[in-house]
Amino acid sequence: VRDIIDNNINGVLITPFDKDLYAKKLSDMMTNESAREIYSNNAYLKSQQFKLEVIGEKWLSLFSN
Repeated sequence: VRDIIDNNINGVLITPFDKDLYAKKLSDMMTNESAREIYSNNAYLKSQQFKLEVIGEKWLSLFSN
């Protein structure tokens, strides 16, 4: 998951099974529209790294070498 989510940039990572922290971060996200928008925009930008054109090119390069 850390390959996809950059903590506090395009999402929030919490310690597994920490229900209290999860609830707090979820509540913060629900009530902070500007933070949601920032995370959303950053997540979209991060997702561009995983497009077929990008990943496919890396695989082709790997196999060519």
